Amino acid sequence: MNLRIKLIATMAFAFVALIAIISYAVTRPLECARLTVLYVENPRFSTLSPAQLNAVTTTATGQFKSLLGRCVAFDVPQTKPIADAFGQLSISQIREMDVVILRHPNAADLEALSKEMVNVLFNEKTTFAEQIAYANRSGAIQVPTDTTLTDFATQLIKYHADVIVKFQTQNAADGRPIIDINSYNEIAHWSRIPQTPLNYDVYITNQPIISLERGDPSMHASLRGGISNGLTTLCAKCRYGTAVILSIYALYGNENLLASIRTEAPYSEAEKALFSAQVLTHELGHQLLHLGHPFGLEDCVMNPVEGQNFRKRSQALREGACAKERSPTLEIGAIKYPGLQVPFN
Repeated sequence: MNLRIKLIATMAFAFVALIAIISYAVTRPLECARLTVLYVENPRFSTLSPAQLNAVTTTATGQFKSLLGRCVAFDVPQTKPIADAFGQLSISQIREMDVVILRHPNAADLEALSKEMVNVLFNEKTTFAEQIAYANRSGAIQVPTDTTLTDFATQLIKYHADVIVKFQTQNAADGRPIIDINSYNEIAHWSRIPQTPLNYDVYITNQPIISLERGDPSMHASLRGGISNGLTTLCAKCRYGTAVILSIYALYGNENLLASIRTEAPYSEAEKALFSAQVLTHELGHQLLHLGHPFGLEDCVMNPVEGQNFRKRSQALREGACAKERSPTLEIGAIKYPGLQVPFN
């Protein structure tokens, strides 16, 4: 009998201990995020070898730690052709996104977009003066300090639309237009890729993501002529509720039009990996800390790259520059993702 009592007591203690361990594992602060990665490749553009991909993710681990003070690790990237990835989109998803895309906008479309841009700029947590200064540093446009919000928004959309036309008419190395009949360049379609049966936390692609669409224009994308280097989008089945999409086209591409926007001298292989990792770190700041854009802080990685001058941006970055005391956009949880908690706290 005594042996049985001891056995029951031992089992009860083990059960209580197990419950305590599970409870701690569920409630303890996240110590290190681990992310799955898919490389989506379009053979029309400069491709990345496994070693180059590994250099980007390995460097991003260090950059995220040094610039944002957190731990992140990546699984070995998997690879999928872009046609296969986009083949996962349903007909209803494609139709839903086609409605917002403006491939050939008319005057009324641009006017409506300018009004949307006014609302976006007005609701930013940075000042109008900081936004104008950011635009002027990009080198894309020059904005007088006494410009009105409406005129600034109109100028942004005009530049955005003008550059899109150039990308539609300039050929890539294969002799076809950089933006062709496929929808691979559309940010709207990319935002739905994480909602397909694919199940990854990070998508890296060599595909240029260059688009103009209704809904939610961004100042920094407009100042690049619609080029998106990265985005963070909702993903219900992802472990942290969001997925990151990173386009490395702006760093590895070599078309003349891109070179004219990216006014710096060509990058070395080590620089390409470093600058790609810094863009990925920026997106991880959205994904894992829910940070916003401090357009007035050139030394913080959460400030989007100005124009496409990655070297200038990299040289300005420093540890501790993204302290929450410096901008309300750097408060953990500054971006509100519906129904999501901040993974790191």
